[in-house]
Amino acid sequence: MEVVRTAGNRWELFDAEGRLLASLPVRPQREHAAPAFGPEHMVTIRRDSLDLDHVDVWRIDPGGQ
Repeated sequence: MEVVRTAGNRWELFDAEGRLLASLPVRPQREHAAPAFGPEHMVTIRRDSLDLDHVDVWRIDPGGQ
């Protein structure tokens, strides 16, 4: 779920019981490239100022909120 905040948007990940697992900053990303989620990682694709794509892998630490 993407959460819109005045300090910057964040991706918030929840487990099946509704507990918050992680809160990660939303970076400018490639159009039509939704993030991919695994049990311990989130993968996003962002485009830099030179129009190059970069893959970012975010580690999800359920105990480190």
